[in-house]
Amino acid sequence: MESSADEISKDVTQRLLTCGLDLVQVFDIARYNDLIADHETLAPLPLFGRRGALALLVGNTKALWPVFTQVYHTDADLQICADPLDAWVGHVLKACLKHIPAESVLRFSHDPGEGLVSMLHLAQASGLAHVGPAHLAVHPEHGTWIGLRGVIVIDAEPPVLPSGSVTRPCDGCDAPCVLALETALAKTSASEIASSWPIWVAVRDACPVGKASRYSEAQICYHYTKDRAVLHPEPSNV
Repeated sequence: MESSADEISKDVTQRLLTCGLDLVQVFDIARYNDLIADHETLAPLPLFGRRGALALLVGNTKALWPVFTQVYHTDADLQICADPLDAWVGHVLKACLKHIPAESVLRFSHDPGEGLVSMLHLAQASGLAHVGPAHLAVHPEHGTWIGLRGVIVIDAEPPVLPSGSVTRPCDGCDAPCVLALETALAKTSASEIASSWPIWVAVRDACPVGKASRYSEAQICYHYTKDRAVLHPEPSNV
């Protein structure tokens, strides 16, 4: 007997929550395939011979950071990885797949190869977040302070969800993020984010939604620079 979308999603959500991956959005992957149908570099995700298939978009809020850093300091393998956060997220999601009672396909946000997916299109298709005028995913509660980590596509019937539009927290906003983006682009290029990251953080900070969900300074610095020094803070003298 096939497990229901509700049963699978509840189990996956609980497993990921304990790992700091506290955003799991259930949807039909056919919606994503429709959105990227005319995209030249993106391939559709599998439907397993169905008209639609169950998908779980996985992300995080600031809740990820304390969980990850605690694991990092106790895991010698992570400490020698080129990117320990991506490595750990990959490990967690792959382990989660073992508990899904159906064939599943996993794609990561950090995979630039054949597994490339558009996280912004996934956010839009799933309803997790709106794509704002500064080309950032804007969550209705957390604003720009979310990370999109991966998507799991499962050989199971998708849930019956309303076909209404994604919640649009940007509607009615005067878009201060656009000015911040223009300022960042005038001073540097997107390829130089790691060396000029405070300018780019200002684009996220300009969004009036989700101020209380802002990442810690260490989490922000790591996400933009991959500087491992923030994983080894100086001990307090207090």
